[in-house]
Amino acid sequence: MTVENNGPLPGSGSHRVPLSRQRRGVLQYLRGQSGSVTATALAQVCALHVNTVREHLDALVDDGLAARERSAPAGRGRPAWRYRA
Repeated sequence: MTVENNGPLPGSGSHRVPLSRQRRGVLQYLRGQSGSVTATALAQVCALHVNTVREHLDALVDDGLAARERSAPAGRGRPAWRYRA
C-alpha cells in the first residue's frame, strides 16, 4: 500500500493526532470502496496482520472517521464486523 501524504486528513479536527502511514492507508482504502469491508479483507489488501488492521479500524471508528456494522448472519458463529468510511 502506498501513501504519499503524511499530514492530517482534510476535515479532521485540530484535536486529533495526525494519522500514521498505516492507519491513513487503511482509511484511504475504506474511502475507495463502494460498500463495507471486513477486517480480514482489509488485512489482505494492506499486507498487514488482521489484528493490526482491527486496531487501526477501532481507532478510526473512535475518531468518527469510519463506521462499524454487523454482517448478516450466515450459518454458525458470530457474524463479522464490516467497516466503511
